[in-house]
Amino acid sequence: MAFHAEEADDVAAVLRYAPAAARRAAALASHREAAAQFERALRFAANTGEGTAHYRGYERSHEIAVHGKPGILGSSDPAFRGDRTRYNPEEMLVAALASCHM
Repeated sequence: MAFHAEEADDVAAVLRYAPAAARRAAALASHREAAAQFERALRFAANTGEGTAHYRGYERSHEIAVHGKPGILGSSDPAFRGDRTRYNPEEMLVAALASCHM
């Protein structure tokens, strides 16, 4: 389904089906297929129709999702055109390091 959604340029369907296909592939130990499906979802999530031809041509917001766990809304830091209401990589790095010491 994700492949056909991509061919139809249906962003919502790609974002719905590609992560599900990736999770199914990973469960079957088909890691290359899982990586390809996650890549498909990421490519469509960031693309605003202009690709990465220029700095303002792509979205910084994303969701980190692991099967069976709540998603984490992420984005670049606001200084890099990110959404200040989402976690940025620097905040997540500090949180990850702090969690290792608990």
